[in-house]
This record gives sequence, structure tokens and C-alpha cells, in this order.
Amino acid sequence: MILFIADFPTEENIRDGMFQRISAIDSLTQNKERVYLNISFRKNTKRKISVYDTCKVESLNYFLHNRTIREYLKKATIIYVHSVYNMLKIYPFGDFKKIILDIHGVVPEEMRFLGKRAKASIYNIIERVSIQRCFKIIHVTSAMKKFYEAKYNTSLDKRSIVLPIFEKNKIHVDQNKWNSNVYEFIYAGGMQAWQNIDLMIEATKRTYNKNIKFNFFFPQNLICEFNSRIGNFFNDKDIIIDSLPKEDVINVMASCHLGFVLRDDIVVNRVACPTKLIEYLECGVVPVVKSPDIGDFNSLGYSFIKVDEICSPLKMEELYEKVENNYRVLAHFQSLTEHSKLILINIFKGANTDLEN
Repeated sequence: MILFIADFPTEENIRDGMFQRISAIDSLTQNKERVYLNISFRKNTKRKISVYDTCKVESLNYFLHNRTIREYLKKATIIYVHSVYNMLKIYPFGDFKKIILDIHGVVPEEMRFLGKRAKASIYNIIERVSIQRCFKIIHVTSAMKKFYEAKYNTSLDKRSIVLPIFEKNKIHVDQNKWNSNVYEFIYAGGMQAWQNIDLMIEATKRTYNKNIKFNFFFPQNLICEFNSRIGNFFNDKDIIIDSLPKEDVINVMASCHLGFVLRDDIVVNRVACPTKLIEYLECGVVPVVKSPDIGDFNSLGYSFIKVDEICSPLKMEELYEKVENNYRVLAHFQSLTEHSKLILINIFKGANTDLEN
């Protein structure tokens, strides 16, 4: 049995980048028998069981249902833990010889960035032991693997799999957009501190003219906050602020030319693999960046525009050339991803055999 330590992806939570990753990994199990443990320290006081085909999802409380959690951990052949956040929930009694840790992001550094020093220290301990002892470690970028090798002064070649964020989006890019005299920008995501929303608003106001249109998509509960931040600077026909299903956002994205991904030059972003950035490349959208050093993309040679350059006159031909280059980068990126997916699929296939064989 494959045991996942994470909540299960549903229509309600799939917009969240973490659940998109969880869904992508789940697709590699090829419908094997598997169980998800959604463990909470405070919630889930009443045990809840949901079934989706060959998948069972248990919502459990860490303290009230500790015995049940231990029984699942003992029964499992593979324990796949999504992020160091969830590793904390099984840390005292997980069998590291069976654990695959999908790191997702550098949690201690994220906590420090948010000013949560105590939590950063706790997660740093969990992370260090996990890196040293887990059966396999999944990194979303090569930059992340190198970061951990330097942080803990160790080689992770034998136990690491570099598997970027991946999805199979069926995208029809609107080629007519290159014949337009209107440049369309897009942003789709949240309003966390690292998204630099205020910088994006400032850039849009400096760039705005009659040949510019902006598309902003957020979860419904953030629309009011964004409206209050951006004010009434724009003509209504030149700006869209909405909340749409992901498929509809992708359709809009495919008709856009430029997309904001304004990450700071910090380790959290240098090792990341934002789903948004991959979607931009797939949709023929040129990334507008604050720092180009996001994950492995810069080392692979992707094309971008710095945020302080978008006030300069834009040229469709130059944007098109950048997009063509990014398609080549994306193809190489996807080739590496397919190789890593096969490795993980084979591990899941052996879920009923001894991992040490």
C-alpha cells in the first residue's frame, strides 16, 4: 500500500500550487491502492473517511487518532510525504526506510522570511534528519538539490530525484495575438508577500497606455483586497479582475503576451519551480520578472523581461522570438521531467515489494 501524508486534491483546493503538485504525483500511481492521511494538530476531531475509486482519504487528528496513524505507517510499503510541513506530523514514529519526502519548498527559510523564527528552528531539525535518513528525496529543481547538498555538506546523488512541477495542460495558443497592436498582461495567483503584488501594481500603472490591457485572476476571497489596492486608476475596458476556474484562466493566458512573476532574489525563489512560470511558457507568455533566478530556468536559458524594462517600447517581433526560445527551453525541461517521472512510477509499481531490493 502507498500511504500519502497530505490532504487529497479536490475541485475546491486544486487552484493551490501545493495541491496541483499532489495531484500530479497521484497521477503516477496508476490507480494503485493508496491512502491519504490528512492529519491536523487542531482540526479533524471527528474521524472522517472518504473514498475516491482506489483511493481512501482519512481526515485525522494527530492526538485523538494517533494509534490509527501509527497503524497506517506500519502497514504501508511506501510513505510519500508532501513537504516538510507534513513530515512534522509523522516525525516521531515514521520509518525513514520507507519514506519518500517531496520537499516542495525550503520550509525553514520560508518561515524565516515570514519572521517565524521558532517555527523555522523546529522545521530545520525535521528537515535535517529527513535529508539524512529518508529513502528518497524529491526536489523540484536541480538548484534545490544543490542547495541541500551545500547546506548539509553531503552528496544526495544516490537518494535524490529531481522532478519539477508538471501537469498535462491541453493548450491552444492563439497565434493571432502576435498580429495585435494591443499588448495583454496577465497575473494569476495569490497575494502572498513573495508575490510582490504592490510592485506589480506600481509597474502596471507606469506601463499603462491605450495599447495595454491587464488581466488579474485571484481566488474569490482576495478580489476585494486587490481592488482596494489597485484603486480606480484604469479604464474598465482595459483591465479584468476576476476569479475563474483554472481551465478558463489558461484559455485567457494563451491569448496574452506577458505575465508577471515578480520573485525576490532569495533562496526560497532560487530553488523554486512555480507552476505559474511553467504555464506562462506553455501558453506563449513572456515572463516579467524582478529577479530572473527562479529555479533552473535561468540556467536553462529562458527568455524574460525585467520589470523595470517594461516601460520601454514593446515590440511584438521581439516577444515572439522570446516565446520561441522558451518553447525550446520548455521541451528540454519536459524531457528531464519525463525521465524522473518514470523513476517514480517504477518505485510505485514496486509498492508491494521490499524497498531494499
